[in-house]
Amino acid sequence: MPSASEVIHAFRSGSIEVAALTLDEALTIVEDNYDVRLILVLDISDGSDVLLAKPEIKNIAELKGKKVAVEYNAVGALLLDSALASADLTPQDVDIQSCNFDAHIDCYAKYDALVTFDPVKTKLLNQEAKLLYSSKSMPNVILDVLVTTQEVIDHQPEQLQTLLASYFQARTYLQKNPDKAITQLEASMKIPKDVLVKAYGGVILPDYSHNRQLISGSSPKLNQTLLGLKKIMLERKLLRRNIDTREFIDASFLERVGEDY
Repeated sequence: MPSASEVIHAFRSGSIEVAALTLDEALTIVEDNYDVRLILVLDISDGSDVLLAKPEIKNIAELKGKKVAVEYNAVGALLLDSALASADLTPQDVDIQSCNFDAHIDCYAKYDALVTFDPVKTKLLNQEAKLLYSSKSMPNVILDVLVTTQEVIDHQPEQLQTLLASYFQARTYLQKNPDKAITQLEASMKIPKDVLVKAYGGVILPDYSHNRQLISGSSPKLNQTLLGLKKIMLERKLLRRNIDTREFIDASFLERVGEDY
């Protein structure tokens, strides 16, 4: 599907039963009382999400009073807040401009700085954009997850287990045969190979063991990220109310897949 909003709409309507979303997008669905369950962490941003500026802006402190474009979601807010805080600035110190992903290139041309991610990140860096801050400075905060519903868990457990096993097989193939895998991805995604290589260089793809650390056990590591994300989403009115995420994480299918991956 061409956009996250279409994925969310299809998931809400039941047209699709499993979806890959950012963690904050998944929480917006939970807020509307959908019985959503997180079953896998797909990737963790490790430099892919960035704050870029015009070449003449040398550091974050120079953004004070400047126009900064950012997508109206929690990921953009998290990265911008963290970047500004590193220079003792707050969002009130800059002129924030809302900018959807499909307009990121235009927004960079129009404003002083932009919060973005690949493939736009790589394109703008090739045009001499200045890298001011990246998600490398905020590890384990920005991530994509795989979600489904309790109904699917109850009625299609074997299919979900197969899906996770297939995902880990694909991840292993990418790790062991990167050239072949990237060539196949280039053809299917219609994104140049060099851009794909750089994009994958900016994310961590958690293996089975890493996923267990994040989502298994009585107090999963992901819980701390959830608390911080809910806080900033409430502050930015990206959530209308506090939500209960105690049953949001379901590691049962990860446990069933086993440690072969």
